[in-house]
Amino acid sequence: MELTPQPTDGRLTIDSFSPAGFVVDGTLYPGGIIICASKIITGFPATCLAHLTGQQLEQISSLRPELVLIGCGTKQPLPDHRLFVPLLQKGIGVEIMTTAAACRTYNVVVSEDREAVAALMPLD
Repeated sequence: MELTPQPTDGRLTIDSFSPAGFVVDGTLYPGGIIICASKIITGFPATCLAHLTGQQLEQISSLRPELVLIGCGTKQPLPDHRLFVPLLQKGIGVEIMTTAAACRTYNVVVSEDREAVAALMPLD
């Protein structure tokens, strides 16, 4: 799915996504990724919310976001909120949604010059 570009003054945005991966600034990244305005981390191993670990959330937290968007493929699962307590205690908001919604939301939030990180699981 191709996304509508937003003006971002050089911040990384998602151009499109498909089962093949995520296109960021014209480059295809297969599999899951973590993205923020200045960095892409490839090889994000979680393929569903049940595989997300506290260690991965700590890696996301180290990017110092105000908001974390977690894209969980094509279905939005009900999360175990206890996993996200460490982020919430640091004042970091967490939103769980489909990968499509997370990609769209990430682009909008970044275009607003807010500090967001999207952890995007591949489409199944």
